Amino acid sequence: MTEGGRDESGTPIDARRLRALAHPLRMQILNILAAEGAATSTTLAHRLRESTGTLSWHLRHLAEHGLIEEDPDRGNRRERWWRAPQGKVMLTDGLIDAPELREPLAAVVDSTVDYHFQLVARHWARVRSGAVSREWTEASAMVGSHAVAMSPGQLADLNEALLRVIEQHSEAARQDPQPGAQPVLVLLHSFPVPDPPPPPAS
Repeated sequence: MTEGGRDESGTPIDARRLRALAHPLRMQILNILAAEGAATSTTLAHRLRESTGTLSWHLRHLAEHGLIEEDPDRGNRRERWWRAPQGKVMLTDGLIDAPELREPLAAVVDSTVDYHFQLVARHWARVRSGAVSREWTEASAMVGSHAVAMSPGQLADLNEALLRVIEQHSEAARQDPQPGAQPVLVLLHSFPVPDPPPPPAS
């Protein structure tokens, strides 16, 4: 695969795409499309309190870099529907080590993490308020694993195995749509726990 290309597993974020994405409004657009499904520029403009002209410009910019795509099952000549790319969005090798990319990388990662946790907090607030049915509440999960000593290779293997399971179930749901189905977001965060700070000097 050439740099900036795309394979069946998803969309690689290289330096060019990272710079295109590192804009607060573009990150909001991509996060919303990834978590909430396809939308039009009009819908996004209302959601983000921006003009449709501004949204349309940023949507075209994202599309030119392969970061979003038109939904072929929706839209017409008057209005386009946009969606996040299918599959994983992955950082390519070398981005973390490039000093000139630290600022755009931080902007993208911080925006994504903040948005994920806003969604988590919003869901459980709706659960507490009774806005989520008992069936959906019991099906939802908030799981934190106990810290287990692993090597980087073991953690990578764990993530690959979990992603395969997620994709298997996602594909099964796509092939067998059920009544009452709703968009579901699965978040996976795995990282080494930093060493605890030393105790204060007595």
